[in-house]
Amino acid sequence: MPANALTAYITIYDYVGKLTAKYKLQTGTNTTEISGTGLSGIYFYSLEIDGNKIATKKMVVVH
Repeated sequence: MPANALTAYITIYDYVGKLTAKYKLQTGTNTTEISGTGLSGIYFYSLEIDGNKIATKKMVVVH
């Protein structure tokens, strides 16, 4: 993530597109931890920097 970014978020959506969680990221950092508590199944997560979706990936949460 660029150090000059003003805002950065990880957004998590369920398989039907409902927003499940949104985490604000510290700009200038390269890692973050996100809790999977309350999640189970297939989700999509996106990296959003300054209001632009940079990438979207799929994840499977199994407990």
